[in-house]
Amino acid sequence: MKWIRNAYLLGLIFLFIWLFIFFFGEDTLCLAALCATAVMMFINIPLQLPRWSCFLLFPLLMEMAIIVPWLIQTIHLFWIDCLLVVAVAILILFILGPSLSFQSYVPFLFLFALNLNTKMMHPVQLSVAAFLCGIILTITYAISHRKQQSPHLWQLLTVTFKQHLLFIIKMVAGILIAYIIGYEIHFAKTSWIILTVISLTQVDFNDTRRKLIDRIAATLIGIFIYSFFILTVADYYPHLIPILLIVVTYFYTFARTYLVKMIFITFNALNAAVATTHTSHLSMIVSRFDFIVIGSCITLLIGLISRLIKGPIDSMTQTEIESIKEADNVENIESSENDL
Repeated sequence: MKWIRNAYLLGLIFLFIWLFIFFFGEDTLCLAALCATAVMMFINIPLQLPRWSCFLLFPLLMEMAIIVPWLIQTIHLFWIDCLLVVAVAILILFILGPSLSFQSYVPFLFLFALNLNTKMMHPVQLSVAAFLCGIILTITYAISHRKQQSPHLWQLLTVTFKQHLLFIIKMVAGILIAYIIGYEIHFAKTSWIILTVISLTQVDFNDTRRKLIDRIAATLIGIFIYSFFILTVADYYPHLIPILLIVVTYFYTFARTYLVKMIFITFNALNAAVATTHTSHLSMIVSRFDFIVIGSCITLLIGLISRLIKGPIDSMTQTEIESIKEADNVENIESSENDL
């Protein structure tokens, strides 16, 4: 039965995360969880990248999501921090350009955003764990897509980058604005603003609007469920908390609709935030809702602006793509003539 298979898979995920925490420490919880998410994604998603390149690209992406936030926390110079944030976002979207429609960038950008807001106590351990995650992702992808043809990497990346240029501009601009706002607020969980922008930014603005409405509604429902949980289960039935969290994680992992996923994400995020920051429940609930609204407003504003500039960018991008393809055709013709 499907629910038995899902429960078995969830058990493997818990075991994987527990082993990571056992060997590398509690700081690797988010890293392990996002690595497990990426593994499940990349088993089914064709990234259209040569398998040999993944042995370099996946560890590189994982290491960037750890090392660059550590550098930002160490340097702590506003303009340099902003440049590093923009550079990492562009590089992740560039490398995963061929599969942006599958949202393959989500685990890496999420990990990067979460680490921007997390004090790294053991950066070396995190770096080693991130490299191991990159190797695990590489092996998983190479085995799952062993029959996939290997395209010309650089040409593939440049063409797809130009095809998705407007989306990349929206994503990078949203992440930068969210980071600047979080930088000024100085609150423990301002990464929620960036995560909201990453989650809501879509190629099609209509999809963004639909997800935005679902995100706000899911946040309100999740807050209500969490408040009920605090007032009833947490104080009077503490022995039920582990079971409840497992049930919540199950529904979050295998829920199909965005609305349902976000309800359980809200619950888990609030529970984890209160446990790790020792902030009051009320303060964290208010902050969660405020930051989700701020992230939604950023995404909506950028989406509206992008509709105004879509025409000129699309025409420029199409011209560039056609020139690249024409140059490639000429190269193929010359190669054929030389063979003759």
